[in-house]
Amino acid sequence: MTGIFKINNNEVFGSDGTFSGTIGNATFPAGHVVKVYSVTFRGTDSNGTDGFVIVGAGDSDELKIVTDTPQSTASKFLITFSIGGFSANGASQTSFQIFKNGSFITNAGSDANTGSRTSETAGHFMTSDANHTGAFAFSFLDSPSSSSALTYDIRFRNQGTTVSTINYPYGNLNDSGTYASYSASTLIIQEVA
Repeated sequence: MTGIFKINNNEVFGSDGTFSGTIGNATFPAGHVVKVYSVTFRGTDSNGTDGFVIVGAGDSDELKIVTDTPQSTASKFLITFSIGGFSANGASQTSFQIFKNGSFITNAGSDANTGSRTSETAGHFMTSDANHTGAFAFSFLDSPSSSSALTYDIRFRNQGTTVSTINYPYGNLNDSGTYASYSASTLIIQEVA
């Protein structure tokens, strides 16, 4: 764009094409994205407690996001997380859950888990080779019907007495092979009106 575009003698688009005005009372169609939040955990983490803990707990980039106040109670939140690499010190299952305001979002897991079975948002079984990692991505659309800010986080748990690791293989070899690679994990949340 060349030149400066003005409305009512107020500059709206500068010569570089950037918008610097206000939209006012414009109406956007249903389904538009209001705001995007993102955090990437680049450190390493492990869990050997047999309980769910936040990925990267205590790190400034832990997989936890506090949203602004939703635009309306009809807003939905598209939650996408990717675990770059996880491993364990033996053949075992690593389970992941999406939490909202400190509680597991049960709709993000199975409704067929009877008895003492654990419901997970996603999980993966690792072989006994602790020098390799698994990875995956998952998305879930939450409808919180909330007029208050929300806190979302991703938690993980190991199986029994094994130790699950995040972003690195449990064996932690100092080797140039791809099986010794480190990775990053990301949480992205989009408010959808």
